[in-house]
Amino acid sequence: MTNTYKYQPQDFTRILSLSEDLAEFYKCYEDCQKDNTQSKRFAFERAGDAIGFTIKHRMVEGSITPPFADELNEYLGGLLHD
Repeated sequence: MTNTYKYQPQDFTRILSLSEDLAEFYKCYEDCQKDNTQSKRFAFERAGDAIGFTIKHRMVEGSITPPFADELNEYLGGLLHD
């Protein structure tokens, strides 16, 4: 990752899949910023789906709070629809 983000993957290593999915989301985001081809955009959208799924499930199991899940979804959604 070359950009600075509000939420860093290394801050979530204790939460199942969140760190990995967040890192993948940022990687795909940066790839799209460099070269916005259809295949890279599709990969970025899939990464967005994956992180959304992870956030929802970590919230349901109690690993993250609903307000934090909403905040994280809002932030990442802003990047997804940039």
